[in-house]
Amino acid sequence: MKNNKEYLDKVVKILEKPYFKELGYYGITGKVEIKYVLCGIYKREVSFFNKSIYENGNIKLYYETDYSSYWENYDYDVNGNQTYFESSRGYWRKIIYDQDNYLISYMDNLDKCI
Repeated sequence: MKNNKEYLDKVVKILEKPYFKELGYYGITGKVEIKYVLCGIYKREVSFFNKSIYENGNIKLYYETDYSSYWENYDYDVNGNQTYFESSRGYWRKIIYDQDNYLISYMDNLDKCI
């Protein structure tokens, strides 16, 4: 069977964004197999709905469109503050907060984006 654990573990190591589109290329279409691969990529328990990946059911980690290869990737600190964003169009931003959740640094590449 193509979707055995060994095969899925190999896919975890090589899968690139856009994740859902790439999963289809590897023949991974079942919900259990998709969840296994996504949890392997993020190295924690995640869920997915449509073309979005969530942590704890409501913290969006990733979004992908159906009709193109556009995607967005998010990361958060332990307090739930968004600390990183990147998109397939090349835009990214990094945000750093202090221990009291006050913004102390913001960087992006807006001037280099397409």
